[in-house]
Amino acid sequence: MDKANARVPLKKMPCIQAGLLAAGTEKSAPSTACGRAPGGCARAVAINLSTSIIGAWLPAHGTYVATKAAIEATTHTLAKELGPRGITVNAVAPGPIATELLLAMRDAAAVRALAATIPLGRIGAPPDVAQVVSFLAGPDGGWVNGQVIKVNGGRN
Repeated sequence: MDKANARVPLKKMPCIQAGLLAAGTEKSAPSTACGRAPGGCARAVAINLSTSIIGAWLPAHGTYVATKAAIEATTHTLAKELGPRGITVNAVAPGPIATELLLAMRDAAAVRALAATIPLGRIGAPPDVAQVVSFLAGPDGGWVNGQVIKVNGGRN
């Protein structure tokens, strides 16, 4: 399996409870909001997904960016509300990632042009995002709370 298609093995992280926020829903808090992690885990986490283009102000992205901005605001609020219960809440904001959707929407020249706008000189790969999520969900991410981490190669 090549690195771009690698998966984060869940067996290495058996005590993860991730809550993905959906803008406009009542089900935005993680199911472990009682403050007790499932299965005797040391802590519970909520990792929300945003986007790195919030500050880019791109035409035709208004609704998408508005919903992701709401997720970021909710991330900060829930981090303060749930932190005293031992629950960390963070968001990951990927930039351009080489997914089937991104590659289906652009020809090779457009992908090369997009990569040229990224200081690290390439489109991100799914493992780039997965490794940040793994860090936040794992024991080393326990002191990170209320943050939006951009995974975008320095694009914006």
